[in-house]
Amino acid sequence: MERTMDDEELDAFGRTFAAFLERVVRRAPGRHHPLIQRLTTHLGVDPLGLPIVSAAFAPFEHPDVQLAVDGYISDVGRTSDAFGLSGGGRRHMDVSELLGTDHFAIGPVVRTEMPIDVDETMLCIEFGFVLVDGPADPPHVVVLRVEDVGPGPILQVDVISPQTGHANVVLDDLRARMRSTSVYRGKVFALSRPYDHYERSVGAAFMRRPTIERDAIVLPPGVLERIERRTIDFDAVAEVLTARGQARKRGVLLYGPPGSGKTLTARFLIGRLTDRTTIVLTGAGLGAIGAAASLARRLEPSLLILEDVDLIARERSFDHDNPLLFELLNQLDGIGEDADVLALLTTNRADLLEPALAARPGRVDLAVELPAPGVAEQRRLLDLYTRDVDVDLDDWDSVVDRIVGTPASFVRELVRTAVLHAAHEGQATVRPEHLDTALTELLDSGPVTPRLHGIGGSVVEESGDDL
Repeated sequence: MERTMDDEELDAFGRTFAAFLERVVRRAPGRHHPLIQRLTTHLGVDPLGLPIVSAAFAPFEHPDVQLAVDGYISDVGRTSDAFGLSGGGRRHMDVSELLGTDHFAIGPVVRTEMPIDVDETMLCIEFGFVLVDGPADPPHVVVLRVEDVGPGPILQVDVISPQTGHANVVLDDLRARMRSTSVYRGKVFALSRPYDHYERSVGAAFMRRPTIERDAIVLPPGVLERIERRTIDFDAVAEVLTARGQARKRGVLLYGPPGSGKTLTARFLIGRLTDRTTIVLTGAGLGAIGAAASLARRLEPSLLILEDVDLIARERSFDHDNPLLFELLNQLDGIGEDADVLALLTTNRADLLEPALAARPGRVDLAVELPAPGVAEQRRLLDLYTRDVDVDLDDWDSVVDRIVGTPASFVRELVRTAVLHAAHEGQATVRPEHLDTALTELLDSGPVTPRLHGIGGSVVEESGDDL
């Protein structure tokens, strides 16, 4: 008769089998490969039995992470040693996979250059194990690696520590240092995101802070003053407002036809608000609104500029399923009333904007129309664009009469074209006939050229397509 095992025998067999499996695993070649040996020597225990705590960062945050790691290591007497792994394919593996294979040998740390300002870079660890020790810490390991698993590269920071909860403490410390030592603080930069909305890589490009003179902003009386009151002048009394329980967060919308001065006004404000970190989103970069709003909160006081915001914030009847619209609304709400964030939005088509954005205090507190230049503004624009040009003309009114309703970009191109005609004739002085020829060329060259300068509607509108 066949005999079955009782519970006691079954338990004994289970313990014996488990011990057997443990011995097999311990004898496996991977347990003795150089990476395991190096980490075991540093940690004092087998790393395969320890948890790995990870955090992911966008590629543009790489310099901030590196500065945070450097600051963390140099603090309170900590010491470190770093190494990498040689061999291909490591960018497609996480740390647990790296620990479980013996395909890689110990090698040098891989570093890459990352921008930290206009024409300035720093070296950052692209792949490396950093062994950290300190008088108040258990030995632990910080791993920096650019990972290619998933839709686009991402910077991963992994911490391995034998002490429960210590890895989380390390990551919290790094995040706090990123806020205080960020390479982006106080600078001007644009965020971009690839057109593929599944792409998770957000890029950053530093920009020089513009210097636009106030007299270069040609607007009807009182318009620029309204904008300054909610932006530049607001900062001067911000402490008083805070003491009286008033929010610093605010949103300003500039709207008007193409060429009316919205972008130039925004550049003027960037140049004046020098103590603010400035984040610019335009075109496809508007898809990075989540990263931009997060940075604006982290790096306050900040200026968040969204150019042509109608590209992602059209009224819902036009686009019922627009995730970027809801992301924008949520991010503007999530900034918080106590955050010192100024959001500046521009659009050529305010009539297309979602009312929940444009007509909602707390998201947009002030909407200012920048109209096409009137007669007085056209005369000021002519003075502005000809101040470095020798012009022999007594009757400016006749020129103004012909360019009424044209934007500033048209006036600037008119002067340039007139200078070009004079130069072709070998003359240093622009005369009436040069201006007349330039006007005729720009106004009578068919429908495309005038409309490129915002005259008589846009080519897109004429074709019946929406913007």
